[in-house]
Amino acid sequence: MRKIYPPPFNKFVVFVFYGLLSIAVIVSAQGPYTDNDCNGLNKITSNNNRQVIGYVQPNIDPNTIQWELYDYINYIVDDFISNDPDKYSPMITALINAKNDNGKNVKVLLSIKNYDLQTWNDKPKGFYGNLANNIINFINTNNLDGVDIEYPGMRGIPCNYNNFNDAGFTGFIKNLKGKLKTVMLTVGGTPSEAIRGFVGQDGNIDLLNIETYHYSLYSNPTGQGYTNPNSPYWTFTQAYNYWISSGISNEKILMGIDFGNTFQFVSNEEIKYNQTVVYDITSYELPPEIKDQLIPINSLCNVQTLTTLYSWPWKSLSIYALDSPTNGLCNTKNGWTRKFDHPNSVPWLYRNYDVRTPFNFFYVSYEDFSSLYIKISSSTVGGISISDISYDDYNNTLINYIRGNQILPSPVDLPPKNPNSDNHKASNGIIAGAVLGGLLLIVVSCFVWYRRRYILSKNDAITKSTMRSHTTTKNIEMSCDSPRFAAPTTVIPVACGYVTAMFDFEGKEENDLSFKKGDKIEVLERGDGPNDWWVGRVNNTVGEFPGNYVKETG
Repeated sequence: MRKIYPPPFNKFVVFVFYGLLSIAVIVSAQGPYTDNDCNGLNKITSNNNRQVIGYVQPNIDPNTIQWELYDYINYIVDDFISNDPDKYSPMITALINAKNDNGKNVKVLLSIKNYDLQTWNDKPKGFYGNLANNIINFINTNNLDGVDIEYPGMRGIPCNYNNFNDAGFTGFIKNLKGKLKTVMLTVGGTPSEAIRGFVGQDGNIDLLNIETYHYSLYSNPTGQGYTNPNSPYWTFTQAYNYWISSGISNEKILMGIDFGNTFQFVSNEEIKYNQTVVYDITSYELPPEIKDQLIPINSLCNVQTLTTLYSWPWKSLSIYALDSPTNGLCNTKNGWTRKFDHPNSVPWLYRNYDVRTPFNFFYVSYEDFSSLYIKISSSTVGGISISDISYDDYNNTLINYIRGNQILPSPVDLPPKNPNSDNHKASNGIIAGAVLGGLLLIVVSCFVWYRRRYILSKNDAITKSTMRSHTTTKNIEMSCDSPRFAAPTTVIPVACGYVTAMFDFEGKEENDLSFKKGDKIEVLERGDGPNDWWVGRVNNTVGEFPGNYVKETG
């Protein structure tokens, strides 16, 4: 049987003493912090030079926009060529009127998305010239401040990227820049050198919006069979390094942020520990209680999709799956478990699909306060763009947080802060407390060790446990009537019953049980006291757990 406590006495004492002393030294250098999944109270420092750009859908109610949060509002239209742009004029007029009433300093841009790789290519000579004239006339007629153009086909890279006629496209952008007040270019990671060199020339564009939040979802050649974190920070930094090396000014670069998140079904238990796993394609039904909240994400690659990805907007996810705003919405409810992926700076959620299928899960990768803090605080970009402001909640909580307008009564997932002059006295106290605590713990450990040696010396040898072989199969029935331990001199209660979890426990081995603080656990077999491994059942799952994580129910 695996023993939890105590290790050999001399190693235990040395480990405890030097461990506490090391903690004291680290704390003295870094300042006090709480080392758990939601560390520290952090506010994004307000930066008056950091611009915020919000994208809005054509059907937006202009009166719902909190205008003071934005420097630009980008009005999205479908492909400007295949649709009649004049149909947008009444809605744009209402948008401009609302801006004049509430946000006179906000600029409104026409945002032309171009997801279809074929739409702007293989066109006859003069195509780009006519398109530029149509866009310029539309913007001037509708009193807009400029245009946001998406570089063709950049969302789906690397799975569908090809080199296009960049000479025609760059001439098109240059034509727009000569006749409009503001030209913004939305890009992904790695276009051709022609467009990169053009962007790097001063004066060709005003803003460069780098959107990589869905990049990792299609990093697999087929775009399927893998889960991948939504908006990992490395995808942005990789693209940023590529573009900044072109010579473009840093203050012109925007970081694209998505509040849509990603929702999918995963048939792999490793999703509990890792966001990126291989899984089998399995048919499934969406949870009926959130089905209407999910929005399908269209495949950006030219492949047949095997399973559907969905967006689960923050405004819905935060209400249904997250709890306790006073804890930074790090607590969960309705069966969801939250984890934070530190290498990718992205949190994720998982929930069992059905108790009868323990290896099937719903999985969500998303942005929250923790991920936003890390990304924005670690970057020196000139601004942030929000892919769809309607995905934020009705209080615009995330956008206000990005603006630095509110101090959240909540911790976020971060490494400890650097020291400052205000915590030196506290650090000294912590050092003294850690050393004294270590000495006290050594004394207590001596007593416990001596007491345990005394008891064990009076017992027969404990029969070697065969617990592992009995818990290899999760659904095996165990009996409490046949103890597997020799009877000790001091009677240890072995009757079955229920205990209550005092802490969260996430099993690391195949036959370990996992539970949350407060869960009621049916005890099937007790180990050699509370400092041993026990066997129990939670939610029809049988496994081992440490006895010192629970207390008697009563």
